[in-house]
Amino acid sequence: AVVGIGNLFSSLIHSVAQNSSLAKQLFGYAILGIALTECYCIVCLNDGLFDFIHILIEERRLNFHKISTSFT
Repeated sequence: AVVGIGNLFSSLIHSVAQNSSLAKQLFGYAILGIALTECYCIVCLNDGLFDFIHILIEERRLNFHKISTSFT
């Protein structure tokens, strides 16, 4: 995420240096890009957390099944 945001601001500075009349419009695009980059990071973190929780639940279910079948 940090690399993406750094690349965005680098491109923004380069573009404004070449054409300063578009500074406001380019800044708006940069803010939109930052928001989308952060949103993607949050989605990836949530996906990883859900996968981790799913693995823990499956592990617990399999262990419970092993314990309950050993008594029969």
